[in-house]
Amino acid sequence: GETVRTYSYVVEDPTLPLPAPDPANQEVRVPSLDQLARDVCTSLEPGSDGVVFFTSRAQQLAGMLDNMRNAPACTGQTVTVVGGTDITKFVQNPEVDLGRYPFVRLYYGAFASPTLLENNVARQFVDDYRAAYPDADIAIDMSDPALTYDAVFSLQEAANEAWTARLPITADTVAAKLHDGEVDIEGATGHLRFDGELESHRVPTDKPVLVLEATGARAPEPLLVCGRLAESVVRTTWGPDGRFPCPTDEP
Repeated sequence: GETVRTYSYVVEDPTLPLPAPDPANQEVRVPSLDQLARDVCTSLEPGSDGVVFFTSRAQQLAGMLDNMRNAPACTGQTVTVVGGTDITKFVQNPEVDLGRYPFVRLYYGAFASPTLLENNVARQFVDDYRAAYPDADIAIDMSDPALTYDAVFSLQEAANEAWTARLPITADTVAAKLHDGEVDIEGATGHLRFDGELESHRVPTDKPVLVLEATGARAPEPLLVCGRLAESVVRTTWGPDGRFPCPTDEP
């Protein structure tokens, strides 16, 4: 229920900015991922429910975990790490063996994968993708290609709406059709319904979101699935027996 410590550190890529200072949460700047690993383990009470919210890039996660393997302060610890969508790159990297990190429980957020959805467009997308790329390993996640597919699909529909209204096809007229909320389609990543609030919502309303556990198996374990999976399928609760309400963007 409280923030114990906030860390920032010097990354290997000097072109990436350091996190903004956060004195209210007792930010500590450390000079390396080695120091970060030691300090994180020292900050966690053994046997506690402490969670590490990792907000940097996938490359730095690999560096932190590799240093945790060799840090005496981490010996005997089980560390829970929660990250964002960028962690997908770490999990999908064929050179990453999660078995090297038996001390970590890793969870990450992702946009809905079509392999987990409940609509006909998603199923057709998976079938078409497998037919087009028979040698591709898609067991872990298909979010990236499916999101790209849906982005182009949405732009196409917005352009069609502009053309129907006898408007010239420009970036401004197509964007205006998204602002007008006229794009309402079934996509490979769920139902896409733009509500016109693009200045504050950069994704469609009720966009499906997942929280996955990276177990080292070929397919991650979905712990939270929320949002509009299809026009008639909306998940508003999650967890055992659906006992927890899905998060919202309401204040």
